[in-house]
Amino acid sequence: MNTTQSLDALAKFTRQLKAPRETENGDVCFDSSVNYKSKSNSVTETLEVKICLTGYSANKVVLSSGKKITAKLMYLEFNPEFQDYTIAKNGSLIIKQSNSQKIGDYEVTIQER
Repeated sequence: MNTTQSLDALAKFTRQLKAPRETENGDVCFDSSVNYKSKSNSVTETLEVKICLTGYSANKVVLSSGKKITAKLMYLEFNPEFQDYTIAKNGSLIIKQSNSQKIGDYEVTIQER
């Protein structure tokens, strides 16, 4: 996967959102079911997700911290320069990274609620 393919997947996912909330600076937020899988863990939680569309953070995906999915244990910010973004058949956004320093290989599936 390359950055261009990840950006295309993010754009497609963003266009298909049914109930996005626009922030003051033009980013979008939405409620999502987030499934976070790593070698040692698999958890699902409902979280707010922000897709940054403007400025220095453009194209980043940011998860809010939850009870199970937290910054202490997992990555909450994703960038298509470092992770691969794809769209699943059901329309979910899938973010993958191999060999991360914090948790090794992981996959995050984001499905709008």
